[in-house]
Amino acid sequence: MLTVTANVHAPLDGTPPSFKIQGVLSAFKLDLFDVIAVSFGGLSFTAESGRKADVTAGAVKVAFEGPLSFVNDLTKVIPEVDSATRPTWMWHPTTSKRDSR
Repeated sequence: MLTVTANVHAPLDGTPPSFKIQGVLSAFKLDLFDVIAVSFGGLSFTAESGRKADVTAGAVKVAFEGPLSFVNDLTKVIPEVDSATRPTWMWHPTTSKRDSR
C-alpha cells in the first residue's frame, strides 16, 4: 500500500510558501520475467522546503525463481567473498587487471 501525505503552506502576506511531502510504500516484490524476484521491506521518503529529499529503503532480498532457482541453493554453499579478503588471483572486472594484493 502506498500512503502519501502532502502539506502546503501558502501565506497571503507575501512570505514564501513551504511544503512537506511524506510517503510510505509498504513491503512489495518485483518479479522480473518469472526468473528473478526482488523483495523490498518497504520504502519511505520525505521532501521538505529547503531540504534534500530523504529516501529510506527497507531490507532488499534477491531470489532466483523458475529454471534458475538452483542458484539460491548455490549461494548457501559458496562462501561470500569480500573485497578485503579476496584472493590475490581474483580478476578485477572493472579494470580487466589482476588484483595485486
